[in-house]
Amino acid sequence: MTDPEIRDEAIKEFMDFAVTKFNNGIREHNPCGTKGLWRMTPLQLCRAMKEEAADQWFYANAIEQKLLAEQPSNNAGRCLPR
Repeated sequence: MTDPEIRDEAIKEFMDFAVTKFNNGIREHNPCGTKGLWRMTPLQLCRAMKEEAADQWFYANAIEQKLLAEQPSNNAGRCLPR
């Protein structure tokens, strides 16, 4: 695939996924319309972002472990934060 093809496919997938996910979140967390992102304080938004970032770390770690498990025992190329 070319980079533009990768971009276009990623954007299409994101649009299909993100709208549904966001709408599901509204139904789950703000069905009456009395809460929501706009009503959160900057500190609440920051903390919510940190929670999501922590989840992403564990997702990335899990997939890294799966990929490493599929490779031969030489894991010298493993990416670790400094």
